Amino acid sequence: MQFKVEDVDNGYVGLMMRESGNPGSKMAGAFSNLTSLLRWHTRYQTGGNANRILLYKPFPYWLRLVRQGNWIRGYFSQYGTNWQLIHQVYLPMNNCIGVDVAVYTTDPNGTAEAVVSHVSTVTNPIFLNGSHTPQGISMEHPEGPLNMQAFPNPASEELFIELETREDLPVTYQLYNALGQAMQTQEQESSKTTARWDISQLKPGTYLMDARLENGQRQVIRFVKANRP
Repeated sequence: MQFKVEDVDNGYVGLMMRESGNPGSKMAGAFSNLTSLLRWHTRYQTGGNANRILLYKPFPYWLRLVRQGNWIRGYFSQYGTNWQLIHQVYLPMNNCIGVDVAVYTTDPNGTAEAVVSHVSTVTNPIFLNGSHTPQGISMEHPEGPLNMQAFPNPASEELFIELETREDLPVTYQLYNALGQAMQTQEQESSKTTARWDISQLKPGTYLMDARLENGQRQVIRFVKANRP
């Protein structure tokens, strides 16, 4: 099963495979809060404690969970292609298991909400609420990826960004280094206005520019910061 994470508020959203719907059942799953840190949870014994680990994976917007025999493997992708392994565990369970879309929060007094899209499976599952839609998760399908252009590329002093959008919406730009670490953020009222970035103080190398519209459309492109002439 796989999906694209569109938005997460005050928590994490992910995919989880469980031996049953009972609390404390064996399980494994991958969870994202739309940062470069993913959480992987595994409960190896029924009624046992869940083992939780943090994994750094740049731009894990898409998640996939696969069961092959007794192996459960998680994958991530930036655009829904070129999937990369997150983690894998050997976890013997029943032949028939539950596959869930799960949302949780680490805030003991809070609640979490998430929006996912492009949910797909290799079979036609029935979710725990008896329908074909995960309970408690709103699934939206925003328009396809943006057409974003950055120029000049390579650039040494200034970088200009243009978006081709049907609607004129507020947009948030975020600059990341090659390791996926956020460096700068810039908000703009109009997605039809060319954005200007001063990159003169950046070290030469490869960077990522992330553009996200108010309606959830999103695209990330690479650019190169060159030495000053």
